[in-house]
Amino acid sequence: MVSPAVALAWILGAAAMPLQPGWHKLEGCKFVEGPHSDGDSVEAIHEGKRHIFRLYFVDSIETNPRSEPRRAAQAQYFGVRDDPTALKFAREAEEFTRSALQRPFTVYTRWTPVTPGSDNPSIRAFVALPDGRDLGTALVERGLAIIRSGPALSGHPTGKTKSQILKKLREAETLARVGGTGAWAGAKGESAPVARTGGPVDVSRREELRSLAGQHAVVRGMVSRVGRLPDGSLTFVNFAGTGRGDFVAIIREGSLGRIGEGFPLGIAEELPGKFVEVSGFLTLYRGNPQIEIEEASQFVILDQ
Repeated sequence: MVSPAVALAWILGAAAMPLQPGWHKLEGCKFVEGPHSDGDSVEAIHEGKRHIFRLYFVDSIETNPRSEPRRAAQAQYFGVRDDPTALKFAREAEEFTRSALQRPFTVYTRWTPVTPGSDNPSIRAFVALPDGRDLGTALVERGLAIIRSGPALSGHPTGKTKSQILKKLREAETLARVGGTGAWAGAKGESAPVARTGGPVDVSRREELRSLAGQHAVVRGMVSRVGRLPDGSLTFVNFAGTGRGDFVAIIREGSLGRIGEGFPLGIAEELPGKFVEVSGFLTLYRGNPQIEIEEASQFVILDQ
């Protein structure tokens, strides 16, 4: 857990900073129970209007009984293998959020729909607990939420960058995982493993890689290409013999400079065509196995 002194400094620092352009701060929100309420979705009343806020960066296990396939994919992140256990931690996340928001709280939002163009009424937001702590971070600390990427990410309205927020979340997740907190203790009733003693797994073995979600893994294959999103926020390292839904290594924009120190010509020039081992904490994104690269040492180039 983050120390009280560090948490207090973070809260006071955030409270003192002006909001970034486009953000709205909704103070005095009141929690209301509703069909969308769960760990990462908060139904609330603000100035007489009812809203559904979906948290940035995190995703709790689904509580809807009809969402078993999605729940199974989410549960694998923690090493949970059976649906009753997954539902148990989904309910724990839901109850934590409900209990934590029994006093008025604050929401920061840009009114961005979770699913633009659909009938989904949820909007993305950061929710600050009554004591000022971030709800998403609190869920991760308790092993009750997955760290997400893609459209679920945003810089904080007080100026914190995506990389800064992710760093704090990963630190909280590591402590929860090592301590067997929350859903990390859900694999066969014990702490989900955090290290793997077996050898490297070939990139083509998708199901085996999926089964390693929530563990440290070493994945071996030949790099076929390195690509980036148009906005540069995410770089993808793809491998020969794989397709959509198979293993990928990802690099966030904030890590590129640090990784570049190990590849003077750039990873896009040095990695394609090389047989490599990629090591790190394996997670699932929409059921697809991936490892996030933060250091050049996570790539080891092998003899052919």
